[in-house]
Amino acid sequence: MLTEMALSVWVQATKSGIIAMLAVLPAVVEYGARIIAPKGHIIYPD
Repeated sequence: MLTEMALSVWVQATKSGIIAMLAVLPAVVEYGARIIAPKGHIIYPD
């Protein structure tokens, strides 16, 4: 019984963690691109 509860809590935490990562990912990629682009002479279209 306790194991099932712990598992469901872990699944919920994992899901919310993945959603949070997916929400933050575009901002991180854009931030990284802004730093790397001038050095690497890579042009990203807006």
